[in-house]
Amino acid sequence: EIISSASPKKDRRMSIQPLDFLGCLIFGFMGDSKRFTLESVRRLLITETESHISRSAHWERLGSNGISKSLSKILTQVMSLMADRIGITPELRAALGVSGISIFDSSIVTLPKAASATFDGTFTDAGLKFHLEMDAASGAVNWSLLSAASVHDTCGFPETQSLCGRLSIFDLGYFDWERFVQIKDNGGFFLSRVKSS
Repeated sequence: EIISSASPKKDRRMSIQPLDFLGCLIFGFMGDSKRFTLESVRRLLITETESHISRSAHWERLGSNGISKSLSKILTQVMSLMADRIGITPELRAALGVSGISIFDSSIVTLPKAASATFDGTFTDAGLKFHLEMDAASGAVNWSLLSAASVHDTCGFPETQSLCGRLSIFDLGYFDWERFVQIKDNGGFFLSRVKSS
């Protein structure tokens, strides 16, 4: 229902409709993320819809503004549902003494080797990394950045002034003593795993 509500209207000119395209993209990614590539999404589309889509048409649809808007809308709705279920209420925020809770994470998508000049990879030749700050209560995206996969998580982080009064939660990839001091100095709070050293 969420994917359907965020999907653009049907288009008679396309053999693969926007809803099918979005669904395959999302559910393809939810499988084995170590083997996830944009080419594997194209193959899944062909298998599931029994329609052919060329590599160039696939890339063109991935590069459109419409897909970004649809994915943002889906992510916001899913995060909102998750927030309702885990109970991040105004009472919890008041008990913690924070104005809000931010969750930071990043995710990598593998790209073909030819893209390595622009999007250098880490474990692969080429890849994109999506850095994200989400509001844990509403599911809204507060901040995002698209970079090459080789960009470390510590470099994909918003200005710490924006975190005033908020509790920021992040994994070990964001561990940075200087950032911790900046968050504290700007009136924010943080929760992070600690390095074994």
